[in-house]
Amino acid sequence: MSVRKQITLLLIATKQYKQFVQPLLEGVKKYFLINHDITVELFVDELGTYNGDERVKVNQTLIVSYGFPQATLKRYEIMTGKTYSCDYLYYLDIDSAIVDTIDEEIFGNIVAIEHPGFSVLGGGSWCTDEKSNAYTFPENRVKYFCGGTQGGKYEYYYRAMQRMKREINDDEKRGVKAEHNDEGHWNKYLSELKSFKVLDSRYCMVQQPHLQHAWGISHLSAKILALEKNHDEIRK
Repeated sequence: MSVRKQITLLLIATKQYKQFVQPLLEGVKKYFLINHDITVELFVDELGTYNGDERVKVNQTLIVSYGFPQATLKRYEIMTGKTYSCDYLYYLDIDSAIVDTIDEEIFGNIVAIEHPGFSVLGGGSWCTDEKSNAYTFPENRVKYFCGGTQGGKYEYYYRAMQRMKREINDDEKRGVKAEHNDEGHWNKYLSELKSFKVLDSRYCMVQQPHLQHAWGISHLSAKILALEKNHDEIRK
């Protein structure tokens, strides 16, 4: 059995997204790296009562109540506002559900998840605006990854977040916004790496069965679900 590791999980929940916090924590307690110690760093616009357990500790940090798309564009600035004492560091969209065991296969220097919409069909939603720091050269548009599950060893992933924060802030100063927001910057970053850990779409699976079938991924058994919701309603 491997040495017990210290894991930090980063979650951001403002406005109506706070309804997803406790259900996601229940999945963390039941399924996420159960042989290791977890600290959940929860960034919220209002303090609440959220229950971990002896293995899963929950810290809360108050942040500005951003709406969309600012909440997602500011994620790396928010998360690099603190430093963490851990071996591995992960980010997960708050409107996710962990539904099956996730073990040490998720360990790696940088870990990226194949986007469910493009993992079988090919293609991607790379940033094509040359004015943006997220612009990805056509020859580097090989495989497209989702923004909702990501992470890696602390020193590697924290450095990646710092770079993306700088590049997003620089875009903002120049009045530029990447297509698909921070996901464009994540894919630009990955396109320039020589090697990183790739996991399949089970770790960021759409909940809707019709999309699973249309995208050719219905044979995969989900580990993490991207929950179905009314985006327009919940982003108010």
